[in-house]
Amino acid sequence: MTTDERLSALESDLAATKVVNRVLLLLLTGAALVAYGTATAQPSAPQVAKAIYANEFGLVDDQGEKKAALRLGSDGGAILTLFGKKGKESAHLSETGLLLTDAEGNPVAMLARDETGPILQLKFGGGLSTVMASASKLGGRLSVEGTFVVSDKEGNSVFRKP
Repeated sequence: MTTDERLSALESDLAATKVVNRVLLLLLTGAALVAYGTATAQPSAPQVAKAIYANEFGLVDDQGEKKAALRLGSDGGAILTLFGKKGKESAHLSETGLLLTDAEGNPVAMLARDETGPILQLKFGGGLSTVMASASKLGGRLSVEGTFVVSDKEGNSVFRKP
């Protein structure tokens, strides 16, 4: 190989190396710009739908346990149900009332309305004592199962039945 041939080969290698270096420099510069733009970009606001339609929505915790449900009842009205620590239903809210249950799912309080008027019902001790109050156009009603005590503001009993 002559000196001219070797010099020509070296010049060719140098030219190829310069092209590769320029491409690498462009790629590194582009990657740096993308990284800088990502790091300094303001987070965009989440897109919010104007309306979402479904027959039921569920809310679960990080372990996948159901905590709430919004669904349609058999009459077509909306029902919001909350679930307690044991996964049992603990509260129901519908257009006609609110029902609260104990840890075992037994009803303990109800506030509702029907065609005659509003109803309030409270149960204590597994349903052993019940207080129910209702009102209608015909008048009000208070019924008590178990002992009924009326106290003054100091806590002194002024009426007791039985």
